[in-house]
Amino acid sequence: MKDFLEKWKSDKRYRAKIKLLAYTIFIIIIFIYALTLDISPRNYEDISDINNNSIKETADIIKIPEQYEYIIKIKIDDKEYKYSGIQTTEKRTIKKEIDDKVTNYIYQNNQYYLEDSININNYVSTTKEEVYDIVNYNYINLTTINEYLKKATKDNNQYLVYLKDIILGNESDRYFVIDINDKNIFVDYTVLMKEFNNNIKTYTVNYEIKEKEWKRWIMAKEVKKEKNSNGGLVTLIVCGLLAVALMVGCIFFPEELFGLFK
Repeated sequence: MKDFLEKWKSDKRYRAKIKLLAYTIFIIIIFIYALTLDISPRNYEDISDINNNSIKETADIIKIPEQYEYIIKIKIDDKEYKYSGIQTTEKRTIKKEIDDKVTNYIYQNNQYYLEDSININNYVSTTKEEVYDIVNYNYINLTTINEYLKKATKDNNQYLVYLKDIILGNESDRYFVIDINDKNIFVDYTVLMKEFNNNIKTYTVNYEIKEKEWKRWIMAKEVKKEKNSNGGLVTLIVCGLLAVALMVGCIFFPEELFGLFK
């Protein structure tokens, strides 16, 4: 240490080498740190959240994915109806099953199309009322359910939607229940429907969403992100140890170290 201080004061060339080495170490550390920031985890949306996923509570209560498979089962009194299909960014396929009768539709460019019963895969224009002729589309629409949830009172995993909060002029304390469980949304509309038709005994909707491929893609991204984060941390630690070693060499073994540059 004494030799180092003496050479630092008397030898300009030696002092210049020390400064150059110190600047080099500093630049390397900054560069490596910038790399670790670039590959560190970011706050990806959890759909997952997917993604998940895939159905989760957010500021909008239900996160509606861009692409998914769906199955909607509606029970009105003793009758059961089913809608299923695939929602993509471009279109939605709709398979309606009522009393063992299956009808296929496509919703695309704000227009509904009915599959020709004779020429399969040929579709002709139809109306929304034809597709949802028994079931009111509003009650199976995720956007509508989302609006109900925003006005609901949460009770454990259930949401209580009071009629007075969604029906103008209604002052009753009656409510219907929305239950969210993983990828399933169950809505018991019975109390609401009795306001319009007292003869209805049961009116429930069970909404199931499937996102298998999408979920695997999200999980793969998370694994890759974690590996990148760990690699960046190791690199930063190694770089820090190397910098400390160089500084110790400059102080205690200057002649041996700088002899490498002669």
